[in-house]
Amino acid sequence: MIKKMAACVLVVSLITVTVNFSSPYFRESPMGPTKTISDTAAADPLGKYEHPVSIRLGYVVDPTGADLSGGETLEKNMWKTMIKQNLNIDVQVLWQVSKENLGQKIDLAIASNDLPDAMIVNQVQLNEMIKAGEMEDLTEAYNSSVSPEIKKIIDSTNGLAMEQVTFDGKMMAVPSVTAEDFSMLWIRQDWLDRLGLKPPKTVDDLEAIAKAFVENDPDGNSKRDTIGLASSTGLYNDFNNSAFAFDLTPIFAAYGSFPGYWLSKDGKPVYGSVLPETKDALVKLREMYVKGLLDPEMGIRKEAEETVINGQAGMFFQGFYAGYWPLPSAWQNEPKANWQAYALPLDANGAYHVKVDNPSSSFLVVRKGYAHPEAIIKINNLYLRDEFKYGTRFMLSRNFFAPADA
Repeated sequence: MIKKMAACVLVVSLITVTVNFSSPYFRESPMGPTKTISDTAAADPLGKYEHPVSIRLGYVVDPTGADLSGGETLEKNMWKTMIKQNLNIDVQVLWQVSKENLGQKIDLAIASNDLPDAMIVNQVQLNEMIKAGEMEDLTEAYNSSVSPEIKKIIDSTNGLAMEQVTFDGKMMAVPSVTAEDFSMLWIRQDWLDRLGLKPPKTVDDLEAIAKAFVENDPDGNSKRDTIGLASSTGLYNDFNNSAFAFDLTPIFAAYGSFPGYWLSKDGKPVYGSVLPETKDALVKLREMYVKGLLDPEMGIRKEAEETVINGQAGMFFQGFYAGYWPLPSAWQNEPKANWQAYALPLDANGAYHVKVDNPSSSFLVVRKGYAHPEAIIKINNLYLRDEFKYGTRFMLSRNFFAPADA
């Protein structure tokens, strides 16, 4: 049984942006009379405002313009139209920033108190804003405007998510909720089919498939230019880094190793990074790297996902949200790529191991004094309802809502 020596909460990631999973930020530019939370439309989770409410936001965009194709733009696209038609909310682009500069942008906004109307922050930034008194109380806005579906998901954490955002009896942020650490193995099924292979089960199976992907020309271009398993700079996620994207945490888990965490073993606290199981996992990963089965540029590559987007990699580890990013961009470059997800690899006994991470690591906050805090919640209600109807492209909000026991 794995127990972290820290408070457990469930994760939420509300309002993340467009096809590259970035986060928008809001500032109001009033249009028409100010509405109060008691208004019928404002209190209805999907109610349409009688008078327009204008929201300005900042987008994280790909500087190459890869996410701006198909005739749509940040200024004019389907989701902006749907938000206007359904909610009478005008969305305006306040600024654009690259993914690499996003963290600095948030920190500067908090430090200067020059805040957009709403933004996604991490735990440290949430605490800083609480101390500075920069956030709007969301208790009334949430209780009156949240959709039953979103409320049910947040309530599935048995109060842990709400506890994380409650200060002096007030709800100061909306927590995201996602399933427990479930970083799956995503694999090119079309490559498996071309080479006559089946999905792996164990780490050894995974190693064999990575070798075949590197040596047997799975993309059929007669060049040895493919990567068996994509990987990020960090080998594993820990208490300070819980993104679960492109790291090799599932391989460690298959060895019963959870580096970076304090665990309970035989009734005593032990540090996962120094256990024999971690050494075994590191030995295997070193062997795979020496054989050229992992990304040879791991640790120095600017963005790990580029190997998936450009069609080089045959496998990578990430949560269910790989369907939001990076696979949409990968499919733009190679529409016939068949990516499938598996709860793999298994340990020697055929079991798949996961751990309970901090339940909440991202939080939706609203600038103190913003006249329409419920508008942000209503936009998320709309996204959750219509995400699969209209897709994720140009979404102002990505909802990582899943029951705690999903």
